[in-house]
Amino acid sequence: MSKIRVLGLLGIAEALLAAAMAWLFTSMSGVCPAGGPWLVFALPIAFGLHVCEEFAFPGGYPEWAVRFHPERARAMTTSHFYRVNIIGGLAALGASLGAFDYSGGYSYIGVRVWLVMLATLVVNAVGHVSGAVASKRYCPGVVTSVVLFLPLAVAGTRVLVGSGVVGVLSAAAFVAVGVPAYLYLIGRLRRVASENQHAETPV
Repeated sequence: MSKIRVLGLLGIAEALLAAAMAWLFTSMSGVCPAGGPWLVFALPIAFGLHVCEEFAFPGGYPEWAVRFHPERARAMTTSHFYRVNIIGGLAALGASLGAFDYSGGYSYIGVRVWLVMLATLVVNAVGHVSGAVASKRYCPGVVTSVVLFLPLAVAGTRVLVGSGVVGVLSAAAFVAVGVPAYLYLIGRLRRVASENQHAETPV
């Protein structure tokens, strides 16, 4: 089994772990708000399934990226994809665990960090959709982007704003922070991968 496919299987493991956490917190009455665990942990569940689509089932994202973005070929190494997705997976789990105050409500700071992380998924989804449109071909990851990321962004923001957990302006501000944060991180990781490319060939 290729190393890149193993990354996709790690995505499945993250989704299962996040689902188990959601179930656990749901069974612990008074710890988290009603319905909160499944909403919050839907983020790492969606992220894990997205990684699975990109690299395992059906996989093929690295090949797609090199073909349709040849200018980024030097950065498209196996280690680059591992860095991006391990950092993203840990961030998604961490943001979900930090979203609660563990006394029946949401953490003031934690739920806003969760919104920042949610915004990064939206940016990722836009990238996959625009890539599929521009290439006129299936872009591995686009299905989970459309079916999971975008609905979660709408539902998550609507629930948190509608229940008064965050205000409209506060939600918009923290979602806006996630956009440049994601673009900066991805750009930085690509530069690191390009600088280290002499030690590793592209996928």
